[in-house]
Amino acid sequence: MKLQDKISLWYAGNAHKLNKATLEESVHKDFLIALQKLEAKILDVYYTDIVRQGAKKAWSVDLSNDEINRQCGLTWTWTIITKKMIEGTDLAPRPWLIVINNCSFPLPVIESIVNTWAIEKGYKFNIRIKKHRG
Repeated sequence: MKLQDKISLWYAGNAHKLNKATLEESVHKDFLIALQKLEAKILDVYYTDIVRQGAKKAWSVDLSNDEINRQCGLTWTWTIITKKMIEGTDLAPRPWLIVINNCSFPLPVIESIVNTWAIEKGYKFNIRIKKHRG
């Protein structure tokens, strides 16, 4: 799936109600509020999509947490993506997008990447990767 298709899918659930700019702002606001409410909580997250492109260091992974997805009407919660994967795109920063330096696909350290991101943004939660939903 192309990156722009993934972004469009993220908003597709409510697109019929609002124009894209209003929907994007509303969903981002709900997402950030939900994250701020997670005081000292451990979230169980699972992988929903892993995308690798030709280059070894071009990849992305989608992570989901059912509680946040339900609260905010999201299809997934975060996308971790390498700079190599977004080269040449006009991808704008979004709250759910975590862009990292190019590195080989690090499934074992995905948890650390999101937890570090949360600390840097001032959130007080941690995540724990589960292999399957639920």
